[in-house]
Amino acid sequence: MKLSIDSQWHGWRIEKILDTLYPGRTRRQWKSFLSAGGVRLGSRTLSFGDRMSQGSVVELTLSIPPRDDEWFPKPCPDTVELLQRAERWAVMRKPHGLPTMPILPEDCPTAAGGVLALFPDIQADPPREAGILNRLDNGTCGLLLVGLDKEAAHRLRQSFANHQVEKEYIAVVRGSLTERFWAEGHIMTTGRDRVSYESGPHGRGKRAVSLVIPLRHTQEWSVVRVVTRFGRRHQVRVQLAHEGHPIMGDLLYGGEPLDNGDDHFLLWARTIRFDTPEPVRQKRSRMEVTDPLIPESFVPFVSAEYLT
Repeated sequence: MKLSIDSQWHGWRIEKILDTLYPGRTRRQWKSFLSAGGVRLGSRTLSFGDRMSQGSVVELTLSIPPRDDEWFPKPCPDTVELLQRAERWAVMRKPHGLPTMPILPEDCPTAAGGVLALFPDIQADPPREAGILNRLDNGTCGLLLVGLDKEAAHRLRQSFANHQVEKEYIAVVRGSLTERFWAEGHIMTTGRDRVSYESGPHGRGKRAVSLVIPLRHTQEWSVVRVVTRFGRRHQVRVQLAHEGHPIMGDLLYGGEPLDNGDDHFLLWARTIRFDTPEPVRQKRSRMEVTDPLIPESFVPFVSAEYLT
């Protein structure tokens, strides 16, 4: 199919034009679509971010991705582990290297596909997220909170938005860190793989606050606990790097490669605290779920005695 770029689209990025014509798809879907050669301008394949000029004629060479709210992820058994379950919510354990969400319906393995394999009748909105409420980067391991019906997921999303959900991470960072401190700043997502960060109480972007507590240190590395009620993209990673202590293995923010050659980084979402998603007139209770199993990659740096 061919598409003529008229005056109203002059100067627009190609993915913005596509999103206007075919709403309901995600940014990552359009990025994957373009990376696969989905749009051509003459003999040139267009890339994500290319701007269009009036009068250009582009050709769509692939089928348009399905709407984000119309498909469930592909079930992927044995990818995530059920840690705790109640009637309306569950907490899963995600390993290092596993994407949380699929970009396309056929993507597998993903954590969302793992949830769907465990709960094939789950009510999810949008379906492709399979009720997962907090995303973890591919290189991060740890806990995912899942709403098992639409109402429960909605209430838990409200709790996240109101900063009522508290998460604790364990990280192994470069350098000797001996004093606890508050990291406060603002995070801006610029459309690239990494985020921008400005420290201080005032700034552009979304506010991000974390408490960093040292647990163990040597001259070369430290183990820290990071507590936050803000769930900004790459928050813990970029704040620790800004303080001069990038997470080991986090090459995107200045971390050094792991000695064993693993391509993930040493960040573990260990604990999550939240109010149960009961109906309005029912009493809610405060839940705390902690992962009792120390990930294998953390064993050389931390033992149970440091986590109590």
